[in-house]
Amino acid sequence: MAAECWAHVLNIAVVVQNGPGAPDPLGTCFECSVFGCAGHAEKDQGSGKWICFTSVAKATAASAGVGEPVAGLQLSGSQEFEARFPGLADATAELRAAARTRLASRPVTAAVRDSQLLADAIGVAHALVPENHEPPPYVETLASTGRLGRYEAATRRTGTLRYLFPGQFGELLSDLDT
Repeated sequence: MAAECWAHVLNIAVVVQNGPGAPDPLGTCFECSVFGCAGHAEKDQGSGKWICFTSVAKATAASAGVGEPVAGLQLSGSQEFEARFPGLADATAELRAAARTRLASRPVTAAVRDSQLLADAIGVAHALVPENHEPPPYVETLASTGRLGRYEAATRRTGTLRYLFPGQFGELLSDLDT
């Protein structure tokens, strides 16, 4: 069996559109060990490590005060996010701006240390799982067994978001979808 990008298996949207001859077409995420193609992962300009965009979103949310910390990846703010992951930052600029607007109009938990960085994480998550997302069958199966929490009242997109981002960040993404 050939190596395959995990995000393609999950029907996750390609976030960064790389042209022919793009570097590192498939690599192993340093944080979570999944295979990620250049449309779903990027070399961290700070550490030089290949990091999948799901790990970037989790670490960005945790750095903002939402969710569990990611061991090797901490960000001090939006500027560092943009400097370390420039392709991802460019590709998600509009979604991150929309998340900033949405967060400004509604209260978030008191634990949030940096709402701008949280908006970056939300923008990345929404780029990975757009509104028209079709989840793979096994996410539907997990949802039907109750393993994704409040999925029965949620959209199919929310089920995949909860699968990719369990815990506090997934809950926040679910709340934003309602």
